[in-house]
Amino acid sequence: MVVAPWAELLDPAALGDAAPTDAAVELMAHLLVSRRELGAQFGRGAVLATADLGVPAPGVVAELTELIAGLPDVDLVPLSALPSATDRMIVADAPLTLTLPASAGPDLTERSARIDLTRIDVASTGSMLSDAATVEGWRTALAPLLSTGIDDTAAGSVLDRVSTEVRAVRDSVQPPDSFSVTLTGRSTELRLRIENQSEDELLRVLVRPSSSKLRFPSGDMLVMLEPAGATRVEIPVVARSNGTSRAEITLLTPNGRVIAGPVVVTAHVNAITGLGQVITGGAVLVLASWWGSHLLRRRRARRAAAGLAIDDGIVEEPFVLSPDAAEVGAGNLPDS
Repeated sequence: MVVAPWAELLDPAALGDAAPTDAAVELMAHLLVSRRELGAQFGRGAVLATADLGVPAPGVVAELTELIAGLPDVDLVPLSALPSATDRMIVADAPLTLTLPASAGPDLTERSARIDLTRIDVASTGSMLSDAATVEGWRTALAPLLSTGIDDTAAGSVLDRVSTEVRAVRDSVQPPDSFSVTLTGRSTELRLRIENQSEDELLRVLVRPSSSKLRFPSGDMLVMLEPAGATRVEIPVVARSNGTSRAEITLLTPNGRVIAGPVVVTAHVNAITGLGQVITGGAVLVLASWWGSHLLRRRRARRAAAGLAIDDGIVEEPFVLSPDAAEVGAGNLPDS
């Protein structure tokens, strides 16, 4: 059983513009030549796989399957069936025994675990970026690190660099400090400023508010942060009750990893609702009635001071003579 080097013909990337039929015919030719060289009378096997054990080109696989179906002594079998279908290799009339080295190379267990964590880091932070080239560069740098041809020092250097660059993107997002706010209405907006300290990266962040006494109708909000500045975010909020409430604002990557927070917001709610509105409305009516009565009393007092007679609500003007009429009247009076 051998791992066929010409199985690269199954790689979609290596296939290029070649027709699937041509690639399948070439692959079939390699299989038949290899079978003859290893001894056609023996059971031989070959592992067909891409270099990265990825998904093979479906068109080539389909064409190869049709070609093999026409050959009675060639079959496609699962990998698990190859050991039992393959005869022992005989060299110089004796079975060939391969002696493996005592060590297959450096232990990659710790390195593999760190690579996995870094890849998760890259995926979460990459969801913040609009520049796909940056993320692809990180992934390309990590791809060969599981090779025993790269020592721990070189692999660690690459991992350190990628981790530092990834962390710098997240650290460029700066939330506000905890603060207090007064909410004067039942429905209003909570305002906060989020800084993006990167020089040229437009960043996406998820703003997640939560509170037991405040309701946030918009839920999680995806916000775009302009580079080298602060972005003002307005979060719709509905007060469930009066008094002091605590809210927490957490910043996350779009795929859910925490960036910063929670920012604690202490909200003093003075919203007037329910019974409070009735009491206030009644107080306004009482005040208006008192003020009207007060004005009426003052008006009556002024009119009374001016000599007006008020009797049972009927106002009678006093009899007043003009100066000329008074003089004439005085001249006609008899002498006493």
